[in-house]
Amino acid sequence: MNELTTPNYQRGIADVTRDIRAKTGEFLRAAIEIGRLLFEAKAMVEPGGWGKYIEEELPFSQSWANNYMKLYTEFGSDQTSLFGDSQAYMNLRPSQALEIIRLPEGEREEFMQTHDVESMSSRQLKAAIDELKETKADLQAAEADLEEARAQISSFEEAQEEDGKLIEDLKNRVASAEAARK
Repeated sequence: MNELTTPNYQRGIADVTRDIRAKTGEFLRAAIEIGRLLFEAKAMVEPGGWGKYIEEELPFSQSWANNYMKLYTEFGSDQTSLFGDSQAYMNLRPSQALEIIRLPEGEREEFMQTHDVESMSSRQLKAAIDELKETKADLQAAEADLEEARAQISSFEEAQEEDGKLIEDLKNRVASAEAARK
């Protein structure tokens, strides 16, 4: 048996999982703090030197610098609390949080409640969000079609009512003409 992996005390899988999740939450906090620091650094770098600064001084690409800054803008800065009312964000990796912020703010909580976001890869999460957006677009198109159909029905009903009045008027005229003829 490997002595390094055998602890001196007994812990259950739930304990280990809780500790892993707590450490995972630190990833997102760190990414948000990196975003804050990047905003601070950007204010100090001379105009036009931002890309060069990132390339020469930081261990990540400009794309990731932008991502960190997005996370800070979304979850840091003037937010009342780091993650609103939800503790679910605490267990996300930065790449997952970047996918979640593609959703409108009011839809994020519901999405996280209806999907096992923590166990999804960023690619799976992107696919689920894209599918949700496509479904919503289809629903909006269907609602627009429904509204158009209702308008057409209303128009047909009005036309039918006018036709009914016209027919009734014609019947009255025929009756009057027959009465006059007699």
